[in-house]
Amino acid sequence: MPATPRSPGYPANFIVRRLDRNRRIEWEHGGKSDWILSPLLAREPIGLEVVEDGLWRAHYGPVPLAMIDERSGELELTKLR
Repeated sequence: MPATPRSPGYPANFIVRRLDRNRRIEWEHGGKSDWILSPLLAREPIGLEVVEDGLWRAHYGPVPLAMIDERSGELELTKLR
């Protein structure tokens, strides 16, 4: 087993952004906004999947994390069961 786990990969249709040390996604798609996610994911790559125009689903590997609405600037965390 590796000493450090590998970061997940993403499908070609995802946009990948790495969270900064303050756990923010810097986003300049349709306007600049910063969204904050979990401190556990600081400096990790997050996959962004387009759902519809202006609406994105953020993933960490296969796990959906949040919906990002760039029109309203809101981030809604995904509820997992």
